[in-house]
Amino acid sequence: MATLDSLPPIFVISLARAKARREAVCKRLNAMGLDYELVDAVDGANADPALYRHRLRQDIARRKMGYELSAGMIGCFLSHSNLWERMAAEGIQRAVVLEDDAAPTSDFVDVVGGVVSSPVGWDVVILTTPPYKTVSAVVSGIGGKYHTLGRCTERLLGTAGYLINLRAAQKLPDFCRQIAEPVDVAWSKWWSHKLTFYCVTPQVVREAERDSVIDYDVRYGTVAERVAGSAYRRWNRILCQVARLTNPLPKIPWDV
Repeated sequence: MATLDSLPPIFVISLARAKARREAVCKRLNAMGLDYELVDAVDGANADPALYRHRLRQDIARRKMGYELSAGMIGCFLSHSNLWERMAAEGIQRAVVLEDDAAPTSDFVDVVGGVVSSPVGWDVVILTTPPYKTVSAVVSGIGGKYHTLGRCTERLLGTAGYLINLRAAQKLPDFCRQIAEPVDVAWSKWWSHKLTFYCVTPQVVREAERDSVIDYDVRYGTVAERVAGSAYRRWNRILCQVARLTNPLPKIPWDV
């Protein structure tokens, strides 16, 4: 079984003004005895546009997504990419990244420790895999439990909880330099950036808060832009399926 000392650093992205959410996530993590660092999220509603104006392409967002990114989406994007850049600058080999609605399960320590000590080559491991998603296993019995480490048969969106290594932290900031779609849409194109994205199922991080602090009151584009956005999303689903079929999973006859 893994110990708390075997875990990589845990970073919790949290808006400083979302005091109730911050207190709640700290209470949950403290109760588990986890060591973590709070990282102030970029507040998109109050951020200086000069910090991101050169990267933001709302015209492309309208064509890709059918709507313009809200201030909250922009802040979320910058919060994660800033943390990746910090990892790269400080040479942090691997880390767990949680958002402030994350609620680790009782299996969190054993499973994350099992993934870290496994021989599987991974760059990002999603810890919030929804129960209705189908996962093709690489190894089973992660952390001595019934959890599976594998690849989802579909794209997995969401950034509430994930493991990331240094290689991904070095590569993703450039891949996600342009802000033209939500961060979880941008970074999940593993067939383009060639990073190895896996996931754990059942999930070991669930989302405890139903109400998001991200402003989803977006401004939709024209009918033509919304149609283009729908086609773009459908095309990416096809690319994901093709990449999955043409990139077989490694054969590792080993249970963690």
